Amino acid sequence: MKMITQTLKVLGLAALVVLSTSCEDKIELDLPDGGTYFVVEGYITNIDKQHEIILSYTSPYFDDAPQPKATGAIVIIRDNDGVETTLPETQPGVYIFAGPGEIGKSYQLDIFLTDGGHYQSSFETLANEVPIDEIVWQLSEDEPDEDDGQSPT
Repeated sequence: MKMITQTLKVLGLAALVVLSTSCEDKIELDLPDGGTYFVVEGYITNIDKQHEIILSYTSPYFDDAPQPKATGAIVIIRDNDGVETTLPETQPGVYIFAGPGEIGKSYQLDIFLTDGGHYQSSFETLANEVPIDEIVWQLSEDEPDEDDGQSPT
């Protein structure tokens, strides 16, 4: 009986060693690079600060390099009164709109890239902030307790 117990322990230990070292297959995904797309990031608020408009291009999923920036573009913000502001490029791909937008005014972004690309947004109105009426928090009896290990039904 003692010999069977020792044999089972040895077999169990061997099985544990095999199971813990056998699942190390590296999977290589062959994803297509896809196209390169132009990206515009930014917004204008009524806060008196410098607003950044960042122009860049998409990069492949597994590429660790930073996103390529769209430099040397002409970026214009136009309001509904026809006032145009050409934004300066302060860093590669970063264009600055200094000052606040005006609530109720509409703004349009016009971008001319060095490769001849031209992008123009529609006019968007800077809306007034919506006041928060109330904030409510309530514990639901249907929510599971973190310690009981039960899932929600």
